[in-house]
Amino acid sequence: RNKAGGTLTLLERDGSLVPIPVAPTAAITINGRPAAYSELRRGMVATVIRDGDAPANEVRANRK
Repeated sequence: RNKAGGTLTLLERDGSLVPIPVAPTAAITINGRPAAYSELRRGMVATVIRDGDAPANEVRANRK
């Protein structure tokens, strides 16, 4: 839904909005290819991987 200051706000399937901090060293892929955080866009379907409440260390996004 949104991307600001190293935090992604994701729209969950139940309709809730969840802010997820993203580590500066996170591995980011878009459609399976390495990408930069700046390439993430609203409307993409994203999966984040993180340990508990720690910042996400991986973001996998796909264009719709």
